[in-house]
Amino acid sequence: MAGCGSEVSIEDREVPAGEAAVCRELLDDLPDTVAGAQRRSVSPDDALGAAWGDDPALVLECGTTMPASFDEFASCTVADGTQWFVPDDAAMEDLGADITVWSLGYEPVVQVRVPGVYRQRSDVVLKELGGPVTAELELVRPCS
Repeated sequence: MAGCGSEVSIEDREVPAGEAAVCRELLDDLPDTVAGAQRRSVSPDDALGAAWGDDPALVLECGTTMPASFDEFASCTVADGTQWFVPDDAAMEDLGADITVWSLGYEPVVQVRVPGVYRQRSDVVLKELGGPVTAELELVRPCS
């Protein structure tokens, strides 16, 4: 990810065709702005992800897997009706640190990388991205 306005690289991963189709629907439903940041081009063009804002960009990727730190006892954070997994080591006290959060209980899995420059508005980020997540993805495991 070079300078402002350049394409944001999204990892090219193997995703089953059915999940890829759901991810494409999600990408079509994502907003043009998130937390006041404009949507940017991604590379490759057919990536299952989206990005917003200057470098470092906010990045959403669809069809990912849960991190190694996730287990059945992990806490569930609900933001405006959408379930998210925020790792315990996400340095919640340091609002300048980058964090990554994952949709929790939905298929396919979505991951959102929130750079430290957006941490003060992370509640807005999760709200604005959560609407499309709950609208397009299937909730298979509600938080208890």
